Amino acid sequence: MSNNQITTPSWTNGCRQTPRSFPCPEPGSLVFGKYRFDSIIAAGGVGIVYRCHNLYLNKDVAIKTLVRKKLNDSHMLRFQQEARAAGALNHPNIVCINDFGITDDGNPFMVMEFFPGKTLAQCLQDGVDFSIPECLTLFDSICDAVSFAHSRGVLHRDLKPSNIMLGETAGNVKILDFGLAKVMDAGKSYLRQTHSGEIFGTPQYMSPEQGAGGIATQASDIYSLGCVFFELLTNEPPFKAESALALMTKHRNEMPRRASHVAPHKRIPEQLDELVLEMLAKDAAERPASVCEIRRRLQSIAAGMAKESEACANTVFGTSFSSTLPARRKTWRFTALLLMALILALGSCLFSVILEKYITPEAAPKVVMKSSAFLYAHSKKCDIQEAVDQQLSQLPLAFSSLSKQDFAALSYDKKLQDLRIEQCTGVTPEGLAQLKTLKIKKASFCYSDITDQGLQIIAGYPNLEWLRLEGCRNISDKGLASLARTDSHISLIFI
Repeated sequence: MSNNQITTPSWTNGCRQTPRSFPCPEPGSLVFGKYRFDSIIAAGGVGIVYRCHNLYLNKDVAIKTLVRKKLNDSHMLRFQQEARAAGALNHPNIVCINDFGITDDGNPFMVMEFFPGKTLAQCLQDGVDFSIPECLTLFDSICDAVSFAHSRGVLHRDLKPSNIMLGETAGNVKILDFGLAKVMDAGKSYLRQTHSGEIFGTPQYMSPEQGAGGIATQASDIYSLGCVFFELLTNEPPFKAESALALMTKHRNEMPRRASHVAPHKRIPEQLDELVLEMLAKDAAERPASVCEIRRRLQSIAAGMAKESEACANTVFGTSFSSTLPARRKTWRFTALLLMALILALGSCLFSVILEKYITPEAAPKVVMKSSAFLYAHSKKCDIQEAVDQQLSQLPLAFSSLSKQDFAALSYDKKLQDLRIEQCTGVTPEGLAQLKTLKIKKASFCYSDITDQGLQIIAGYPNLEWLRLEGCRNISDKGLASLARTDSHISLIFI
């Protein structure tokens, strides 16, 4: 390796310290025998992470190394422990360890899969506000990984947003850095490879027992997960303080706030609110018994939300929808529907006669009909395009993050009349403006992020008759006034 140095800021307990220097190879140079050095990924504490390319296997990898002169025997032992513990965990949501060893100059290194994306900490710092369905999806993946590690006798002991990577595709999550991992001996007490009184972890996410220098258990990881879940839901950690000592004191003595009180606009389900509070219990015995139990409860909450959303959709477009009509309009609508049914029946008979008389069986076109269904975020773009290709008249979207390209695709569905965009983000005025040329009669935007400007666009939809805005927290009287000024008679329900 080159004698060049790279200076990077180090961090201790979340506080910035004096810069430290690490060996920095020349770009393109060979490191650890068979890896081409490309760039620095991260540096801090006593180590650095390089992005390299395995010349033998022709794939990118991440190589974590510790600087030998900064290490004592305890550091070396924990580094080897990290490699062995993480290397034994083969799970899609845990970073894969391919190799580890010590170089000729005495620097220990560990070769990991390269995982492009951002850490959860970076996303939160960038102001990303995850929806409840997105949070539940992330929670499920994280719990799946931690539960798997616990079943193999491995604790993490430093679960935090900066150790959770989000991939470039939705739902792709990896847990990083088992540098503080502790192996549990099945049938015996927990093995300790730290000196008495040593405290390891990050104070902002550290359990009360860890902060007091006690033995970490599965319940300690559950507490740290509770801190991560709280911050993911609210964009704030459960406790804030000026120093690491003050933070650990709060974790031991101060009751956490409810996530629903910190972020009331998120409409956090009560069951999820209670679950996070249980995970943050001071007494380890009062926390959920296992991460498996947490995952089961999260899945139950997600299923309940899906049923509630479906019920909301049925209320908008089902039988109860007509119950909001005045009696006179109900009678008129029934008569109109009856006449339309008769006309369609006569037209169908006439068409059959013409088809039989003038079109041979070989020439008759083949039509394939498919029913519409809720479109979830992981397959949204494909299903939107499929719906447009089929020219569906009814399209429900739920739990999606929409883009300008999605609205542009929807604008080509010329038969679209009933549109449900519920619990979705990205419902922008620009996107809604692209749908003005469609003949939309019924629309529902329950629990979406539609704004007053979006309502002004919707007020210009020429054929709109029904509009549902339940749970839309970004609209005000100003937006509703724009609906009142339109010449169309739009029935607005369940604000």
